[in-house]
Amino acid sequence: MINIAINATYKAGGGQIPQLINFIRYFSSQTDQFLLLIYITQHNYYMLDDVKINKNTKVVMCKIANKSTIIRIFWEQFILPFKLLIDKVDILFCPGNISPIFTSKKTIQWIGTI
Repeated sequence: MINIAINATYKAGGGQIPQLINFIRYFSSQTDQFLLLIYITQHNYYMLDDVKINKNTKVVMCKIANKSTIIRIFWEQFILPFKLLIDKVDILFCPGNISPIFTSKKTIQWIGTI
């Protein structure tokens, strides 16, 4: 099994929301191939309303990242890399145009608005 984490702590808007919801739906439905870990803020939690959370999906509420943009960036750059190690994540997916600079994990950076 591959452990995939999604950093959904950014402020999503427009077309990013349905794309991210569809991404979560797909990977959470692949119960025999992937374990999905979603780091999310209270502000973005509504995105999971229409998503069926299966036994292979874990949602982690990131209360610190919800405080302000500067605190969220600090969390992404300094706390998230350690959480990835603790949670034994193989791949980090960052759809919010920012990802940790220093991490030992494979990272997929999604740049949705160029």
